Amino acid sequence: MQRKNRVLLRKIILGWLVVLACRSAGAETLDYRLAYRGLLTLFLWKELADVQLTAEADAQGRCELAMRLTTQDHPLAEAVRPTRYMWWSRNRPGLERVEAVVIRDLGPKALEARLALVGGEHLDYYKRDFKPPPPKAEHFQPLNGDRPHPALESGARKSLPNGRLLDPLGFVVRARWFDYERGPLVAVVLYKNEVRNYKARLVGRDVIEPAGRKVPALVVRFSRDHRQAARREGFMRVWFSDDRRRLPLKFVIRGKVGALQVVLRPQGLTSGAVPEVCRPSEGK
Repeated sequence: MQRKNRVLLRKIILGWLVVLACRSAGAETLDYRLAYRGLLTLFLWKELADVQLTAEADAQGRCELAMRLTTQDHPLAEAVRPTRYMWWSRNRPGLERVEAVVIRDLGPKALEARLALVGGEHLDYYKRDFKPPPPKAEHFQPLNGDRPHPALESGARKSLPNGRLLDPLGFVVRARWFDYERGPLVAVVLYKNEVRNYKARLVGRDVIEPAGRKVPALVVRFSRDHRQAARREGFMRVWFSDDRRRLPLKFVIRGKVGALQVVLRPQGLTSGAVPEVCRPSEGK
């Protein structure tokens, strides 16, 4: 009887180890709080939303990235503009070329849905604004497998450049692991149905305390590669932990009507490594 119990215990422990190993190798989830400071908040920081970033491998070994934003637990934002927003992308392993991008923005009166499908050197773009939103709009999936939802309206097909092509999420992940001793990272980025050149460059080092704990960080500035476009669009700064994990600790975006700050929640400091399928080759 004791031997059977020991065998059962070993199976349970082995099972949990397999589950934990698969979880750490297959997905990364990081939770953040979004705060705003500007005229609307009398220039005080006010938390308005929860943000979650995920990276994982799908059944075919491709990299899936997602950013989800919700104001559900923030009464002020819910009163002004309740939001359930998602940006999702599917990429070739190593973030070499984006294959699909989904954007869903569920507001109080309408559902905005966007879908970009990359096939070879062309882009098929679909969109739809549902006013009012359909029943159970929160479950609407613009992409069903590899096909667009039939309710979406097809846009014009556009030509795309050859070579590496990233979406904004993929660009941030590639910048996370980039070797800045080589200089800035310049990449071709697909934003909705436009192709743009963006640049990420190291602008300094800092020590920040996202959870009351001092963490050395690399400060990276993201902007359009063209000077006039960068001046018109603005820029974003990201603090990456200066260690083997390169965790995105904080994002700051400054605009004409205020500033947005997205800060990693304390449990994120113990996050495991990003899935290998979503990690570019070293220094590339």
